[in-house]
Amino acid sequence: MASTNPYQSPQGAGTPESSPEVKKRAQIARNIRAICILYTVFGTLAFLGGLGLLFGSPEAPDAPPKWFGWLLLIGGAAGAISAVGVLWKKSWGVPVCAIVSAVYLLSFPVGTILGGYFLFNIWKVRDQFGAIPAQLA
Repeated sequence: MASTNPYQSPQGAGTPESSPEVKKRAQIARNIRAICILYTVFGTLAFLGGLGLLFGSPEAPDAPPKWFGWLLLIGGAAGAISAVGVLWKKSWGVPVCAIVSAVYLLSFPVGTILGGYFLFNIWKVRDQFGAIPAQLA
């Protein structure tokens, strides 16, 4: 016969929502959301920068090559779209954002930190970001 503590609040420590594991997963999920918001902002800026390089003044002597504009355009669009997919809990969002994060590892130091954190922790909270294909789960 289990006795209950009359002095314990209904939201007391005995509930599963207050366990350290649940709190840690909630913190990781918040951080993943913040990273996705940063990916969206940085991706949009890179996309706009790529557009500026492609359609800017080509006769400038110190203009970067056109391939760099295409790299910014495609990389920025991929980052922003994949992050929005994760935030909107699309089934394709996490795998595509994981690939983008792996590429972002080369962007030292900010891309390395954000991409590394995303890749290290997304699989711990993947259930909170929509259905994951069975091949990746």
